[in-house]
Amino acid sequence: MAMVWGRDFLKHLTIFNLGGSMAKASALRDLTVSELERVLTAKKSKLEDLVTKRDKLRVELNHLDDQIRGLAGGSLPDDDGPRRRGRPKGAKGRKRRGERVKGQDSLKVWVTNELAKSKKGLTIDELISNVQAAGYRTTSDKFKNVMYQCLFHNESFQRDSESKRWILVAS
Repeated sequence: MAMVWGRDFLKHLTIFNLGGSMAKASALRDLTVSELERVLTAKKSKLEDLVTKRDKLRVELNHLDDQIRGLAGGSLPDDDGPRRRGRPKGAKGRKRRGERVKGQDSLKVWVTNELAKSKKGLTIDELISNVQAAGYRTTSDKFKNVMYQCLFHNESFQRDSESKRWILVAS
């Protein structure tokens, strides 16, 4: 038996907007059970079509990813475009570099005080432990590098090549 699509049914079907949201409750009350079943069948059919289309696109996308991996050497580039330099997205504030704790002397002053106490000189590791034990505060992850830069760029300090210790040069 062929289905008859009446003018009222088509009017209600457009109210439902198969691809979008549900219609108002008052429009539902006006439909008969058979019309509601047809609307439900049409929505299920549309849903199955969309799921099938999505699955096909997913397979195609996986195939493209495999091709990209083949050309890129095994890894996919980031999905969010080329790599950015600098602070990550969403990072709050500005990262401050090179600022000392308020009222604290420079590292050069601390190193000078520690080397003045030692006549034989100190290695970098000994200087780091002595300066921090004396109260120097740092947030550096690579404080050994900071210490080396301080020693290397100041003429007040000299490295003894035999003992590999840093000594204070009389100025």
